[in-house]
Amino acid sequence: VKNLSYHEINYSENRPFFKEGVELFNKNQLFYSRRVGKMPSGFYDVEGQLNEGEKIKENPSNAKMLNAVKISGRDNNGLGIGIFNAITDNTYATVEDSTGAERRILTEPLTNYNVLVFDQQMKNNSSIYFMNTNMTKDNSNIVANVTGTGLTLENKSHTYAMDVSGALSQKYTKNDTLQNTYTTVTGYKYFLGARKISGNLMFGASHSYINKSYNSRDLGYYVIGNRMTEVLYLEYNIYNPNKIFRDAYNELFFSYSSN
Repeated sequence: VKNLSYHEINYSENRPFFKEGVELFNKNQLFYSRRVGKMPSGFYDVEGQLNEGEKIKENPSNAKMLNAVKISGRDNNGLGIGIFNAITDNTYATVEDSTGAERRILTEPLTNYNVLVFDQQMKNNSSIYFMNTNMTKDNSNIVANVTGTGLTLENKSHTYAMDVSGALSQKYTKNDTLQNTYTTVTGYKYFLGARKISGNLMFGASHSYINKSYNSRDLGYYVIGNRMTEVLYLEYNIYNPNKIFRDAYNELFFSYSSN
């Protein structure tokens, strides 16, 4: 897909292992399974590293997966636990010169991906979760860590609900000049919302903020930072047939965003 916008295209997941039993991992856009085995980060850099007379013989467009493990389930007390780990191998492009001599160029180092989720169901369809994602490249040159949590509360009559969520991103990049030191970039985002969730008339309001340095794209979805959004909506729905309509769904929606 040719994409000329600043938004990333999110492709559907077609690999059976990544499609089955992933409900616990779908929290706050923190885990995007297609990051595992993605196109190597140095795929497009190979041409710039060719010596005179060399040409590209092979340049894999996907990192090779060595291993993947996923465990998820929920106990009788409503606690859901999800564990995911995958490792992708070193990925090399092969180039050759006019004499047929070959050499390899590293386009993606050995990488470990890890996800841990705890999701507790509570009374009245309420719930709270904690999630951590981590990506570590070989020799710990780059470590990306994102931690998120969220809470949903409903009243006993299931007419009103409140949602709160947040995430903290931390990315560590090893310095080439100073040994055993890292450059750290930290970012955060949060969401606050309240809504009426039953009856013919429903409404809600929310406020969200993503700071400029928030970055979850190493194992999660691409999120555009430096953004604040306010949302208001009003719905009036008819679910049972009357003299005029079989059913009707009507919504008035207002959103204001700013950088």
